[in-house]
Amino acid sequence: MKCEQVRDEIPLYVLGALDAETAGRVREHVRTCDACREELASYSEIPYALNLAVPDEPLPRGFTTRLLERVEPASRVAAPVPIARRRSWWLPWAVAAACLALAVALGVNTWRVNAELAQIHDELYAQRDYDAQMSALMSRPDIVPVVLQSSRARVRGKVYLAPDRSAAVLMVSNLPRLRKGQVYELWLNAPAHRVAVTTFVPLENGSMRFYLSPPDGLKPYKSIGITVEPAGGSPAPTSPRVVGGEL
Repeated sequence: MKCEQVRDEIPLYVLGALDAETAGRVREHVRTCDACREELASYSEIPYALNLAVPDEPLPRGFTTRLLERVEPASRVAAPVPIARRRSWWLPWAVAAACLALAVALGVNTWRVNAELAQIHDELYAQRDYDAQMSALMSRPDIVPVVLQSSRARVRGKVYLAPDRSAAVLMVSNLPRLRKGQVYELWLNAPAHRVAVTTFVPLENGSMRFYLSPPDGLKPYKSIGITVEPAGGSPAPTSPRVVGGEL
């Protein structure tokens, strides 16, 4: 889905009014789109606002007593009631039962949406921390830029290394659109071993950025690369490197 379509659907998504397929497409889009994720976060208070929008109303005087009087003990044998009369008291109970079922369904749906919003809210703040680390590194005057090579004409890649090689920022652009069932996989390569860092699907414009901060830093790694792999990733590269180079 495009950003314009997602933004049109976000209010309905928050209210749980989308079908499962459309809701899934919205959910997948916002996980990789900063602008739409922030748009969704701005609607996060809507379910709570709706809960407070309906004022509390006290039950009518004597309601509980009248309700209990209408509930016959199971052991009591009642006289036959004419059909017309049976309908007169049965219909309100049927309506009440339908309203209760609807309320329960709406309550469950609201809980589900709130849980999803809470998860995305946490992801949003984690992303902000991630971006803050990235900005701090990129603002250093002694950062070391490394241009990567690509087998595709339009693909560009650059690594910005901290001088002590404790961390780096990787930026790639113009990555080709993937086929269904494919992901990109990011690798760090040491002389004796290779580490699969993560799998990802780039943004719609083919760009992606990463803050790399392995526990042991980047000193052990001599090169970096991105390959196309089956969904879920591979234990070792199964295709030529799309972009990469020496660190």
